[in-house]
Formats: sequence, structure tokens, C-alpha cells
Amino acid sequence: MTAPFPARPINGGPYTGRPKPAGSWIYEPKVNGWRAVIHRPTGRMFNRHGRELSIASEFAPILDQLRTGTPPPGWHAPIWLDAEVFERRHPHGRGSLVLFDLIPSDDDEKTLAFPARIARLHNAFAHLPCFERWADLSHVPTGKLLMFDRRYSDGPGDLTETPGHAWFHLQGINATLAAPVFEGLVAKRIDRPYPFITRDDHETPTWVKHRWQF
Repeated sequence: MTAPFPARPINGGPYTGRPKPAGSWIYEPKVNGWRAVIHRPTGRMFNRHGRELSIASEFAPILDQLRTGTPPPGWHAPIWLDAEVFERRHPHGRGSLVLFDLIPSDDDEKTLAFPARIARLHNAFAHLPCFERWADLSHVPTGKLLMFDRRYSDGPGDLTETPGHAWFHLQGINATLAAPVFEGLVAKRIDRPYPFITRDDHETPTWVKHRWQF
């Protein structure tokens, strides 16, 4: 089995608050874990270079539910999942998996913009016992399939929903937890399909990572 390469963001340096180029962007927390590409039908996990992860057994309860759980009527479960797994880099969230995108495996999925991909993941997996909407980022659950409860945008509105607020809030959470759970933010073009790459060192300009230094 050959695993697809997950999208790799370009490096945008520290977040400065300057608007991104033309297009609509959304920001997610950048978690400090191991990048994982999951083949849902078999429960196998691969790193971003396409090599099988040796720590897959530590996520067996979640992988079993992803593999055997039947989606609600009208929804199908994606084949390839893009995620980050918590293990070994800090003591929080052991055995949890943060699901943040799907990697297209058919023509229908190849056309989906970011909001549609997130909706498809949520509707396919929210019924699983391990699923949890991750609302309180200061608490990192163990043994859960997590999806972010909210994301951030540059548009007008509640200041607590902006990436500028999140940039400092996530650093504060790290200080409270005394661990580097978060590394910064990842910005994604929400009007674009999942970036297709053919090499593990290829970066895509429609995803931008903003990191601080620990």
C-alpha cells in the first residue's frame, strides 16, 4: 500500500496580523505532535514521508472505531485522513488523535473546499464514542478523536475569534500546561480543494504555518 503525501504548509514566520493574499483564509491551532496519514479501512498509519508509523498500536481503540464504525445514512467515511497524533513530545493528550482534514481518494472529494471537507469528516465520525469536539483547548483529552470546535478568521467580529487573539492565547495555554502542546497557527485557503502534492518535500502556498520558538 502506498500512502498519499499530506499537504505541507509553507513557512510564514511568526504571525504578524497582516492580511493574507487574495482569497478567504481560516486559521487553526498548530498542535505539537506527529503528523499521521491514516488509511481508515485498515487502521494503518503513515508519517508524512509515506513510511508506516510504529506507534499505531497506541491509538488502536480510535483506529478500530474509525475502521468499523458505520456512518449515519447518507454519509460515507473518507478513505484517507490527515491528522496529528499526541505522543511522546509532551505528557498531554496521550493516545489522542486530532483530525483536521481528509485527503481525497475520489473525484468528488478532489473538488471539496475546506468547509465541505470538515463537514464531511464531522458527519461521518461524530457518532463514534471516541469523538469529541475540542472546545476547551486548555484541556487535552486522552484517548479521543478530536476535531477543533472553532477556527479563526481575519474578518470583523468578536476579537476573541481572530488569529491575533489565538496567537497569544495558545501561548498562554502552553504556559499553564507547562508543555509545548501548541506550536502556532496554520492558515488555509478555505475556497480551495485539498492540495495535491507528489513529493514529501513539496510545500503548498495555499497552507501557511506560523510558528513561535520554544
